[in-house]
Amino acid sequence: MQRYIDLVQQAITEFSAHNFDAVTTLLLRAWQSLSIESLSMTPAFYNALCNAVEMMDLICQHFPSILYDGFLETSIQNLKNALEVQTEQPINLSTFNDYINAFGLCLQGLEFGVNFFSRQGLLNSTEPLFFFRITASGTLELYENTKINGIDTTAVIEAFNAALHKEKKSAEAYLITAQQLLEEKQFAAAEQHLYQMMKVHSNTQKEGFFHLAGLYAEQQAYERATDAYMKSMVFGMPKAVVGEQVKKLCSLLIRAAENPKEAKRWQELLIDFF
Repeated sequence: MQRYIDLVQQAITEFSAHNFDAVTTLLLRAWQSLSIESLSMTPAFYNALCNAVEMMDLICQHFPSILYDGFLETSIQNLKNALEVQTEQPINLSTFNDYINAFGLCLQGLEFGVNFFSRQGLLNSTEPLFFFRITASGTLELYENTKINGIDTTAVIEAFNAALHKEKKSAEAYLITAQQLLEEKQFAAAEQHLYQMMKVHSNTQKEGFFHLAGLYAEQQAYERATDAYMKSMVFGMPKAVVGEQVKKLCSLLIRAAENPKEAKRWQELLIDFF
C-alpha cells in the first residue's frame, strides 16, 4: 500500500500544477498497484484514498467535456460516501472492494479521455466540440456538441478512433510481448505491458495478475508476487492453480521475515489459505 500512497502523493503535486493528464495517469497506476485481498485501512492509506477520490471528483466537475453522470458519478460518489462513514462504522469489505474496482474502471476511462482531449487541445474548452462518457466497462463514448455548427470534426473523430484502436491491441498480443520481454529480463517493460493489457481489456485482470506474480517471483519480490497471486484469485483464478506458488512464496517470506510479527503474518496467510 505504500506504493499507492506514494503515487497519490505524486498525483497531488501534479494536481497543484494543473497537470491533469499526469494526475489521471498516476492515479491509475496507484489503483493498479493495490492488492485488494490485503487492504488495510491505515490512516495513511485512508487519507490517500480520500485524496484520490477528491481529485477525481474535482476533475470530473471542472471540465465540461467530461459527462459526469451515470456509472462515473455513481462510482465516485459510492466510494466517497463509504469513506465518509468509515470513521463511524466498519466498512463491509466485499462491498468496499466492489467500489474500489468500479473506481478503477472509471480511472481507466478517465485516463484515456483526459490524455486524448489534452493532446487534441480540447480539454480546457468552456464550450467543447466533443464530450465523452465513461461506461460501466471503463470504455469511452464520444459525443459531438450539436450546438456548434460549421466546424469539420472529422479529423478529431478519426484520431479518437485510431487512438482507441491502438489501445485495444488484443490481450493475446500483450501477453506474447510481455513473455518475450520477460525472457529478455526486461522486467519493467513486461510489467508495463501487463498493466496496459488490464487497462485496455478489463476482463483480463485474472490472467494479468497471474503473470505479474510470476514476474515478481522471478525478481525475488516475493511479497508483491504473493499479493499478485491473491489478486488474480479475487478476479477468478482458481485456488488450485495458484496454491503451490502461494505456499512456496509464504514459506520464503516466513524464512526472510525480519521480526516475529512479520513472520506471523505470512504464517497466518498460509494457514488461512490452506
